[in-house]
Amino acid sequence: MQDYVILVRASFDKKQMVGRILVEIFRSAANTETKLPVEEYMKYVHQICDDPEAPVRSDLVEQLPYVAMICQEAPHLFGDVLHDHLLGIIKKYLLDMDSQVRQTAQEALLALIKRGLLDTKTIETEVCPIVENLSRMTVEYLNSGISLMSKMALLIGKELTEKVFLDRYIALCEDNVLHIRRICAAHFGEICAAVGRKALLYKLFPIFVQLCLDSVWGVRKACVDVMMPVSCCVSYPYRRILLADILATHLNDDSKWVRMSAFQILGPFISTFAKQFTNVTYNQDGELVFTSQQEDHFGADKSNSGTERDVTSSIRYSYEGIFPTKCALRNHTMDSEDYDIRDVLDIGCLMEVYEHTQKNYMSNLPLRAHKTKTQKKQQAENEQSDPDDTEKFNTFLYYYIPPELPLDDPLVQAAKKSSETNKTADENTQDNGAAEATNGTTASAESVEGAKKDDKTDNRTDDCKKQQEADEDDDEDDSSRSSICADDSADTIDISNLSLDKSNLNASLLLRKHESKNNNKQDIVPQDLVDYFVSMAEPEQCADVNAEIPYHCAFSFPAVAFTLGKENWPYLKKAYQSLAGAQQWKVRRTLASSIHEIAIILGEELTATDLVPIYDGFIKDLDEVRIGVLKHLATFLKILKPADRLHYLPRLNDFLATDNEWNWRFRKELATQLLEAVTLFSANDVAQHIASLSLQLLIDKVAAVRHVALTLVTRIVSHLSSDEALLVTALIQELKDTLANSRNKWIRRQAYALLCAQLISNGAISGEKFAKEMLPSLLNLSWDKVPNVRLAVARTLSQNVVVMGIDWLGCEHAENVERRLKQMRLDTDRDVRILAGGEEHLVSDVQTEQARNIVF
Repeated sequence: MQDYVILVRASFDKKQMVGRILVEIFRSAANTETKLPVEEYMKYVHQICDDPEAPVRSDLVEQLPYVAMICQEAPHLFGDVLHDHLLGIIKKYLLDMDSQVRQTAQEALLALIKRGLLDTKTIETEVCPIVENLSRMTVEYLNSGISLMSKMALLIGKELTEKVFLDRYIALCEDNVLHIRRICAAHFGEICAAVGRKALLYKLFPIFVQLCLDSVWGVRKACVDVMMPVSCCVSYPYRRILLADILATHLNDDSKWVRMSAFQILGPFISTFAKQFTNVTYNQDGELVFTSQQEDHFGADKSNSGTERDVTSSIRYSYEGIFPTKCALRNHTMDSEDYDIRDVLDIGCLMEVYEHTQKNYMSNLPLRAHKTKTQKKQQAENEQSDPDDTEKFNTFLYYYIPPELPLDDPLVQAAKKSSETNKTADENTQDNGAAEATNGTTASAESVEGAKKDDKTDNRTDDCKKQQEADEDDDEDDSSRSSICADDSADTIDISNLSLDKSNLNASLLLRKHESKNNNKQDIVPQDLVDYFVSMAEPEQCADVNAEIPYHCAFSFPAVAFTLGKENWPYLKKAYQSLAGAQQWKVRRTLASSIHEIAIILGEELTATDLVPIYDGFIKDLDEVRIGVLKHLATFLKILKPADRLHYLPRLNDFLATDNEWNWRFRKELATQLLEAVTLFSANDVAQHIASLSLQLLIDKVAAVRHVALTLVTRIVSHLSSDEALLVTALIQELKDTLANSRNKWIRRQAYALLCAQLISNGAISGEKFAKEMLPSLLNLSWDKVPNVRLAVARTLSQNVVVMGIDWLGCEHAENVERRLKQMRLDTDRDVRILAGGEEHLVSDVQTEQARNIVF
């Protein structure tokens, strides 16, 4: 080691090898149980630590975790190298001037924590102070500090995270520097997943609400990007009441980039409301995992479950401390670590913060009009129907000068009285609405208190209905939140002093519930989110937001349709039809690839009426789109009624025509799908339509297509044999004419021998029919001039026909086969002789020749 260090002083390339050399030295010593002079070696390592070249320092710290793991396996040989030497180097490099060195040091530190090489005390006393110090330095170091803080939080446990990092992280989120707030917002999902539920609900969530309505668009965009991980850390009420409103605000943000990010996560966010799932989590790979109701019982017993169940339950068990389960929501226990009724009631507190912050934010920023595309269309229709607008743009009336004639006094007086009557009625309605809203809130509070004694909630429901009817002419957000906000006149709100009012929250919940019912809307997902999602399919969004918005809509469409269910398909139908006719082929391809999923959700009735026309259009589209529908052709046909399936049989030939003849994967996929679709049709239909297709695929130029076609023909013969013997005979005769009797294409003759082997091995043909219909042609091919054909025949006879026995084939035919095999054992080709059961070398008096090389 000393000699190597002396040599590397003049060579940059060799300096970078010090870390790897160190790993090899310790590994060799561990394998041979040899003690090392650790102090002496580390003295030279410390000399390299101060090297001025950043790549040298980076490569050195990259290898230190491997050294630590080797030393941890053999502490009797090396001692405590990690705490005595390696940890100090990593801590030093965490504060290095070079960003790449700091990044590598962070990865090394995280590797040590993941391996469990650092205890909690060491992390708290030695590592965490450095991380906190990074968060107090300049911007370059601050990025590293916040990133390391969020990554460590997931590894060190919620107790230590809340003790060491949480307060500092919250302070950074409230910093005046926008760059710091944006970085904190970008890592908010990791921090939420690392802390306990109390800290999440009482400390982090109010901060997240404030960041979502930050005055800087970059901060708001970062909040949108992490909204999915944050939403998976909270329960269903938080997602529906609070996060849904926040996302709706971001969908109308004044920044194009914020709107773009919000539309991208809209589909996945809607899918978290699916009633079929009891839990929504992220697994170790960052994938969104839904736990169905059938899998909910896995959490109770893991020992008796199978392999697949163990995987599902292990994912859920790994995150039970982070993500709530259905049982935790149902029990409503008052344990500090469970979601209970108090957690749900805290939404009212957060809603006050959110509404007040949103009010101030909207008053200071020129936000876009909070309207969906549907609302804009309705407004346009109303404007078109307004007679005043007609008069404004009517050229005749514009230039027409009316004569000065006296007005009809009775008509004028009647119009004035009608106007005064309507005005008085509106004022009375508003006064009654305000009074009923107050009474409704009071009655809701009394109902909540009375619910502890009895289950009578009719009065509360009726009062909320009255309140909704009184406020339905007002803005939706203002009316639904008027009973929650305690005081909107104040400029600031102290989160810690906000009281929890059960009546306020319950009034809001009931108001929203009955609001959706009175409007005849679905109550699975907030309707405004559904309207926004549907608007993504409109061409206006491409120009207004981004050209990729329809693609994101198409990608998330199956999940949204599954969430809403077939009963709410009318909300999505027009959007789906619009996407099917999109100009971008990438959008149509995405839709075509998932149309079978939509069909499964809708069922055969709606599929036949709404999806079949779209499917027919995709068949005529570009190859990039057609491959999407082709890959799931069999699945789509299974959903259709038998009468509707027959509609596609004559159109199967259209899939053979491709834009590029060398697109052989398209034909291979067609053969694969036909293989699964054979059993969906009757024998006559298969013989008339699918059999002819299989013959064309069987003589394809590409071997991969022919290989799948062999299996397809075998399936067809088996399907026809069970119903119609005459159809099988006709098909076999056509196979002999196309394959066995082909004089110009030896590949076709070879395919006949391979087909015989497939039919026998899969039991698709009886011995009697094989001996009568196919064996004579197979024996004739044993004399073929092409060695490859004779090779296939020899393999089929020896490995498939003979092993079936005399009873299966018949005595006479078995003797003919055995006689021909004996002759083939003397074939001029060595491989043919071996497969026929002969010797590799012939006797000297037999003339031999080398096998001819066949170019495929």
